[in-house]
Order: sequence, then C-alpha cells, then structure tokens
Amino acid sequence: MTIEIVVYNIESALRRRRVGLTGLNFAITRVEGGTTPSFGVIEAVRQNVSLDVYVMIRPRGGDFHYTNYEFSHE
Repeated sequence: MTIEIVVYNIESALRRRRVGLTGLNFAITRVEGGTTPSFGVIEAVRQNVSLDVYVMIRPRGGDFHYTNYEFSHE
C-alpha cells in the first residue's frame, strides 16, 4: 500500500519520515497552495529522508491558468 503526505518544509519532512509513510509530496509556500522548492532544499530533504520524494512543479501560487507570457518567460 502506498501512503504519502504533503509537506511544505524540511522540518515536516524529517518529522514524517518515522510514521510509516512510503513517500512525500514536497512543496513550499503552503499559503499560496504550494510552489516548487529550491534545488538546495530538495537535495537536503533527499539526503535526510529515505522515502520517495515527489516535488511539486509549480512556478507560482494562485490558479493554474497560465498566460502565454508566463509560458514563454518562466
């Protein structure tokens, strides 16, 4: 059985590694609905947690309707 949870910072990831999960869905900026963490933070989580880590790929908070400008300049 797969059991995953969303975490928004490295402290939460470290706390959750001991509760029988099989993976983490990792994002930052919870207030904005989650955005992509920096490479350094992703690496820190991966080096300290022996779970599968799935990273949210989202350049900004808000809705998921991106403009043509955002697609060409992100």
